[in-house]
Amino acid sequence: MGTILAWLIVLLNFILQGTLFQYFSIFGVVPNTTLVIIVCFALFSDKNKGAIYGFVIGIMHDMLYGQALGVYALIYMLTGYFIGLINRKVFKDNLIISFFITAIATFFYILVNITLIYVLRHDIALSDLPILSIIIQVLYNSIISIFVYLYVFKLYKKRILKF
Repeated sequence: MGTILAWLIVLLNFILQGTLFQYFSIFGVVPNTTLVIIVCFALFSDKNKGAIYGFVIGIMHDMLYGQALGVYALIYMLTGYFIGLINRKVFKDNLIISFFITAIATFFYILVNITLIYVLRHDIALSDLPILSIIIQVLYNSIISIFVYLYVFKLYKKRILKF
């Protein structure tokens, strides 16, 4: 039941991210709640499950919103793996942890995206990077992660949600 609930949360997130969350943009930046959910799930699982959640959610994201199959699967899988790698070393009762880990994960997500754009031979100059949008994205995701993490933490602690 707990695993099914986790996948229902993922499915609900995809519906909301494609519809309702588009109206909550700040300077054109929409929160990446998919990344936030991967961070929260990976904090309560191990590196392998974090990678699996990241990969499956990433493939779903690629099929729904992506332009190339596998790009988001790779990024989210790596994110889930690395966060799952450190999950035993973080104190899970502190909400600030989710804020900082989501900030780092969002920065990693943006950095890998920019690297992939560069590797695929698209011309991109450092001066063209939307620095303000990157800062807003990092802060926006981090603030939302506090609420998502709190919800996931309560479900996990009551053993309603399993990974």
